[in-house]
Amino acid sequence: MEDFPAPLYGENEWIYKKGRGFIPLGLRDYLRSNGLAYNTVWSIGCPFHCSYCGNTKCIANDSMYKKIRHPSTDYVVNEVKAAVGRYPHISTICFHDDSFMPIPYPQLEEFAVRWREAVNIPFAVYGVIPNYVRRDKVELLTWAGMNRVRLGIQSGSQRILDFYKRPTPVEKIEAAVEVCASFSPRTIIPPAYDFIVDNPIETKQDVVDTLELCRRLARPYTMNLFSLRVIPNTDLEKAMREEGVDIEEISSNYITLPPTWSNIMMYLLALWRPPRWLFDRLLKRVEPSGGPQKHYPVLAFLFRLLFLIKRGFDHLRFMDFSTIPGYFGYLCWKTGIISGWRKLFDPRPQSLRRKDSIGMAGVRKNQDQEKREIEAGLTTLLAGPPAPGLSGEARRVDEGTHPTLV
Repeated sequence: MEDFPAPLYGENEWIYKKGRGFIPLGLRDYLRSNGLAYNTVWSIGCPFHCSYCGNTKCIANDSMYKKIRHPSTDYVVNEVKAAVGRYPHISTICFHDDSFMPIPYPQLEEFAVRWREAVNIPFAVYGVIPNYVRRDKVELLTWAGMNRVRLGIQSGSQRILDFYKRPTPVEKIEAAVEVCASFSPRTIIPPAYDFIVDNPIETKQDVVDTLELCRRLARPYTMNLFSLRVIPNTDLEKAMREEGVDIEEISSNYITLPPTWSNIMMYLLALWRPPRWLFDRLLKRVEPSGGPQKHYPVLAFLFRLLFLIKRGFDHLRFMDFSTIPGYFGYLCWKTGIISGWRKLFDPRPQSLRRKDSIGMAGVRKNQDQEKREIEAGLTTLLAGPPAPGLSGEARRVDEGTHPTLV
């Protein structure tokens, strides 16, 4: 991967605009799309084979795609430094890796030290898989500057997780969330958890299981909610058709959620954990996703508005404009508000327990534990009949018990 050039950024790029044709891509376009963020990846590959994910096609084309690999730390550091050199307003780096956390601790430590010394810009890690979340790694990355994580949960129903061929048991999800929540809100922005809603094969109990999980999850947190949309010629489309689902009926925008009672409750749970007695009363109005149900557009608008206000405030507390596009963040950078705020309220731990202080025996113990957890996440915890279509190949880890190639 060292042989590949860094992505183009701010170098004679063009954009097509209706009525104007192709014109040079400028600062305004970057701010409108990305705010003050720079988006990149360090590693590629994913050992999972979730049916809703586009990676299934990558794996079908090349089985080696399951193996996680990445270039050197200097490679990604130099890429980011080059981008910041062209656009100094960049204030957050967003890593869209599918599987950042499985990278071994020694390599993450090298990355963390180099990042803090050479870049020293907050960064977010997307695509975090619950199976691989470890407290020591999160602590290390927050010391380096990680201020946000995005973790894929998808459902609180084990039946639906099995339908998606996602080998992440609910217990593993809750353990990972417990770790992430312990660093927020002091060190990181409340972590964001991805959920897929409006699956037409969900029963009422499946929907209730997801809502129950959201109520149990350690706080604080926020959500990214996606209405299920099926891509043609995928395993998920085949599974849906076998369930008798008309794919054409779920082909609209996946970001716009129907204002159902269960979706409104998702927004509510991101804001507040209701007492048990009230929560039980609210659950009585939940209906299965595939059945007819009443819509509440005004109520959905109000709760979504409150949800967005809270999320925006959480980002402003960290002067993070990676999800807030436009000129406001640029003005905050231009006037020095962002740099001044971050100097006064640096949330990062100022010290880190390193290898030399915990000893190599401790390092080996952590690494052995990590390997056992990875193996358990893909095999032991899936013991018993596999989900339909889940092959043995998808349930094991290549190269022994660890999915990483360096």
